Formats: sequence, C-alpha cells, structure tokens
Amino acid sequence: DDRQILAASLTGARVGVDVAMKADYRGKDSVEWRIESQLLPLRAKQSGKDLISLSAVKGESGQQTDGAAGQFVAKLVIDNRLEENRNLLKLAFETQPLELNWLPGFYEPILEFVRRPDPPSSSAPG
Repeated sequence: DDRQILAASLTGARVGVDVAMKADYRGKDSVEWRIESQLLPLRAKQSGKDLISLSAVKGESGQQTDGAAGQFVAKLVIDNRLEENRNLLKLAFETQPLELNWLPGFYEPILEFVRRPDPPSSSAPG
C-alpha cells in the first residue's frame, strides 16, 4: 500500500545475560558478566519500496541461510571477564551485509527539521 509510510518486520531477536560473582585479580569481590544480543533478519519498507534489508548471506547452494535456521544477522556482545592478572571488558559487534535504499527526498525533511533558522535582520527601519 503506497499510503503506508514505513513498514518494518523483524524475524526475531534474542538477548542473553550471564552474571557470576567472583574475586578479581586483586582478590576483591567482583562480578563477571556477559550480555549478548542477536537480531534475526530485518526488513523495512518506505512507501512500499525496500528501505533497509539485513539478511544472512546466501550459502553455497544459493539459499538464504537465515530465518528458519535461526541464523543471526547482527550480534552485539559485551563481556566483562575477570582474568588472573586483569579485568577485561570486551566489546564485539558482527553484522551481515546491510542494504540501504533511500528514496528520493528522504533526507530533506530530516535536514529541514535540524536546520538552524536564519538570523533576524540587523537593519533597523528608518
């Protein structure tokens, strides 16, 4: 439907959190934790035309490897590890190829919204 401005579908998302109380490398009570989030295929359409497509790469057979197989297309991991000689914070972000298709005129309303107004004229009448 062309009257529909924006439509989006997300096949699924997963978030996992692991927390464990431990002593750090200095012997002090601390917490080791890990947060992992995953997105399954995402598609957004603007006025009926593809705007964003984030899908798993096609395998050797030419078939999409996402969806039913549960293949993630984007993954964010934040991991706070307590190691023998240090505390380590690890951040990792992985994604499959992302396609963006901006329609003509997409940016203008955004730019108009954030554009600074013209300063008032400094010339006084008369």
